Amino acid sequence: MIQAVKILKRNLKTELEDKFSRDISHDIKMLKIDFIKMNKVIVKSYDLKIPCSLGVLSIEGEQYLLQYLSQRGLRSKRGLCFGMLELI
Repeated sequence: MIQAVKILKRNLKTELEDKFSRDISHDIKMLKIDFIKMNKVIVKSYDLKIPCSLGVLSIEGEQYLLQYLSQRGLRSKRGLCFGMLELI
């Protein structure tokens, strides 16, 4: 799971570096991400089989990052509701 957190943070940095007017690399580095209960599933979308993760994760960090992630979601294919986050 540690490798998954590193990859997620790297992808977030790449995605968000041009979205904010200041350097956010330190804030992304300081994000605390814990995968609590995750399952890997295969979802069929337009004749494609897409590996996905479903589950519960905990993210702690700067308020503006948490708000951005809750509104936009995580990862790719967000337009198809992949990457959706629900606050609990």
